[in-house]
Amino acid sequence: MIHSMARGAAILQRSDWLDAACRAANFIRTEMRRDDGRLLHCWRLGEAKLDAYLDDYAYLIHALVSLYEASFDETWIDWAVELAEIVQDHFSDAGGGGFFFTADDHEQLIARNKDMQDASVPSGNAMAATALIRLGKLTGAQACLEAAEGAILAAVDMMQQAPNAMSQMLVACDMLLGPFQEIAILGGNTPTDTAAIIDRRWQTFLPRSVVARRNPASNTTDSKHLSGLFAGKQPADEVQVFVCENFSCQQPVQGREAADALWESLAAPPATD
Repeated sequence: MIHSMARGAAILQRSDWLDAACRAANFIRTEMRRDDGRLLHCWRLGEAKLDAYLDDYAYLIHALVSLYEASFDETWIDWAVELAEIVQDHFSDAGGGGFFFTADDHEQLIARNKDMQDASVPSGNAMAATALIRLGKLTGAQACLEAAEGAILAAVDMMQQAPNAMSQMLVACDMLLGPFQEIAILGGNTPTDTAAIIDRRWQTFLPRSVVARRNPASNTTDSKHLSGLFAGKQPADEVQVFVCENFSCQQPVQGREAADALWESLAAPPATD
């Protein structure tokens, strides 16, 4: 729901939806975590309990990336990175790839389950792969991308045999194979132009992309996890849009008209012979 509200807020410019998404995320951060930062699974009558499962972490990381893209509040990325490290440390199947449903220090079970197939909602492994790709592309965290690739490779046979049951994993596979763009927007001296360019981006369907924005004039605290994407990019009078792949960036376009043309170019179907 946090992901849906954040994405809807970005596309439809609904600040009330963004506020709701932020409140929900802050509730989880303040009320549903252990002292060591690990998530808890459920909350009732003022009490959170039960150690969280893979699905809880995967869906929340995915939501936090969307919340960042809607608000450009970099603290959401810091928390997403923290959760991604927990997933890799405590849920990974080092031998078979992918992730177990329970953590390595969860209650002792006869066998640790590893869910790959979607049911009424996408599987934890598929959402983990999707979330880690999006986060890894934003932050340059190769460990996230490798972990996502491991989950996808572990599901290859299932994707071939029963693709209808593997929809979200196929989405993650498509994202990993790419081409996938990291889009960095550096605000200029006219905030209305920056806002218009971001709004137009959300009117354009770019499923294999993540977007980051910084305003050099703001006083917000920058996250070290996004420093690689913005490294070497100098502010200018006009807003600049950089399109990168694997942190290799093209020359930026400047201004609203050039940005509008860029979005249309990125959304255009590939040329055929």
